[in-house]
Amino acid sequence: MRNKSRITAIVLSMLLVLSMTGCNSSDGKIHLTFQIWDVYQRPGMQAMCDAYTAQHPDVIIDVQATSWGEYWTKLEAAAESNTLPDIFWMHTNQLLYYADFGMLADVTHLYDDVDPEYYEKHFSEISRNNYRGSDGNLYGVPKDKDNGHLIYNKEMFDQAGVAYPNDDWTWDDLITASEKIYNATGKYGFMAYNDDQLGYWPFVYQAGGYILNEDKTKAGYTQPASVKGMEFYVGMRFRPIWAPRKPGAAPSIHMRRS
Repeated sequence: MRNKSRITAIVLSMLLVLSMTGCNSSDGKIHLTFQIWDVYQRPGMQAMCDAYTAQHPDVIIDVQATSWGEYWTKLEAAAESNTLPDIFWMHTNQLLYYADFGMLADVTHLYDDVDPEYYEKHFSEISRNNYRGSDGNLYGVPKDKDNGHLIYNKEMFDQAGVAYPNDDWTWDDLITASEKIYNATGKYGFMAYNDDQLGYWPFVYQAGGYILNEDKTKAGYTQPASVKGMEFYVGMRFRPIWAPRKPGAAPSIHMRRS
């Protein structure tokens, strides 16, 4: 989908390292806690930690996985009581909140002994800027990015005799295809659920707007292009093509991350 409707990649998550002092126990080893919000990634994170502790047998890392919803509640409570884990995942939406309040370790020079230009050589400027605090210093090491995708059900498209989406699709094409599928099959055409990253954000950027300006000092929600993108997305909820986000809903098109 070009211009108006091309899906843009959005940086989602980072691995953020706090001051890894850990705690010494009676066994003489350093015990560290590592908290994440995705149970499905726990095996991978455990394997990474096992590889580290194999080279550093004096360190034990406890990988703790919890749900997304509980993660931030627990993390904020831990910050308030000064009991944050030693290592934990951080979302770009939350980084400034924790960094600017002095809760995170400054890792700007973490790799200086390896290569002073390590960050520049391994991570894009966008990735680096996403884990900078208001002071310009680095408070995390990028872990991964999420990409937003337009996913469609070929079977529903075939039943309605509608051509599959391609790179030339515009917003009008999205509406037209969704309505044709709804009229032909009785199935919802597009899942326009209430979400930011996989909801109205892509449409804001496709329209030429922005959520936050480059120096992170001003929101762009009132910009004409941003308003245009949000109005289009929210407006789809008042059409019969919209599918509510609920169990059993089976739209022909929806957004997802990978």
